[in-house]
Amino acid sequence: MEDRCYVLLQIVVEENSRLRATIEARDAQQQRLFEELSLKLESTHSGQTKQSRKRTRPINVPQQCRQDFRKIYKALTNSDNESFQGFVMGESFSTEANQSATKTVIEAVVADHGGTNKCPWSTAELRGRFFQNS
Repeated sequence: MEDRCYVLLQIVVEENSRLRATIEARDAQQQRLFEELSLKLESTHSGQTKQSRKRTRPINVPQQCRQDFRKIYKALTNSDNESFQGFVMGESFSTEANQSATKTVIEAVVADHGGTNKCPWSTAELRGRFFQNS
């Protein structure tokens, strides 16, 4: 009986050693994966921080450009043109509706001045008009 107990105890010890080795290997692998994910997260997070800190220079929009933009916008909204709805004030400038309205007004201002070559303002200045308060 003692021999059987000794053999059984030896089998249990061997199984315990194998299980420990398996668990240690799995723990090491999980630790490596965790470190890789942490590095990826840090690199992604730091990239977003750099992008969020990146600032664009404000565009100086001339007074006459602002006035012409307002004049053309008002004319387009007062016209019987069903396709032009104007700006959607409750939405961001980057929405499709506001981008379309901006493009329409810019094209009208450029056409009013005789085309791209004769218009005294760049598209960036005309687009910057949207952000001006006055």
